[in-house]
Amino acid sequence: MAKDKPFKKGPETEFTDKLFGDVANLSDEELETLYESMAPGVDAGAAVRELAEQVAAKYRAHNKVPPDHVLACLRATGTKTLEGAKMPALKKIIESLTGPARGPVEDLAFSYRNRKGMSERDKNNVDELAKELGKDWEEGQE
Repeated sequence: MAKDKPFKKGPETEFTDKLFGDVANLSDEELETLYESMAPGVDAGAAVRELAEQVAAKYRAHNKVPPDHVLACLRATGTKTLEGAKMPALKKIIESLTGPARGPVEDLAFSYRNRKGMSERDKNNVDELAKELGKDWEEGQE
């Protein structure tokens, strides 16, 4: 349960401050690297969730509601599923997956095929240009 006393710096805290400065100012990537170097093979998120579950269980054993920061930690580290998701959210996910690809693709014309407002002639032109570009690319590699 939460302590009313302010946090006292011990030798461990002083040591980490000497090594890294104020740990609270480290970026997410730096904290992840630090945790991985100290506890290799251990999932930091799972460890935090387990600790928050233990704290929440202690509060509930005393018929008390866990503090907001413990509940927020449990919500943030919980598994995310689509079960119970609303239809607009699901449609948005599906549209983002079926839309045009943005980035390198094997078929150069692929990112244009699913665009709305393109006629068959436009699609054929893009396919022909992709074939022509592919030939030029192959000739340049020889």
